[in-house]
Amino acid sequence: MVIDLHSGGTSPLYLPCCLIRVGKTAAETAQLIELMHAFGAPIGSISDGSGGGGATTLSATAQALGIPALATELGGGASLSRAGETLARDGVLRVLKHMGILPAAIVEPAGPTRSMRVDGRQAFTYAPVRGIFEPAVTLGDEVRAGDLAGTIHPIAGPSESARSVQFAQSGLVACQRARHLPSPETACLSW
Repeated sequence: MVIDLHSGGTSPLYLPCCLIRVGKTAAETAQLIELMHAFGAPIGSISDGSGGGGATTLSATAQALGIPALATELGGGASLSRAGETLARDGVLRVLKHMGILPAAIVEPAGPTRSMRVDGRQAFTYAPVRGIFEPAVTLGDEVRAGDLAGTIHPIAGPSESARSVQFAQSGLVACQRARHLPSPETACLSW
């Protein structure tokens, strides 16, 4: 079993979530969904593995070896989240108890997990130019395709106009860059 705990790093902010890749079989996928719910993050994300590192991730390697793997994002913005720390501890204990590894573990029951699907790279909204990003949404907002994600104010000079960035698909804003000087690869995610 692999449980890969992350806290968003220095730039992205995440809603607390547990991430899994679709298994090789329906039975593998069902087991991973069960473990995701046992972990108990408010958001459970199911991905085909095409985004965020694809085949180079720890989850992809575990999957290739037939080892169940969960990954998490529990905060971000280079800060400590007490709620994320508590969820990491309790979630790991719940999974270990669920698998019979620590059957006597005392832990609060998991709350509900909202299962969502990440549809590859098109689930991300990217900055088309370098500049100062002014977000139009916050984490947890529900958005529709075409909604304004934010405005980029280019830093190349006053002759460049501000550029609007729209969401390509409907979903939930699950992560967002914390820094406001995005380069063209910076993304905001809707699931």
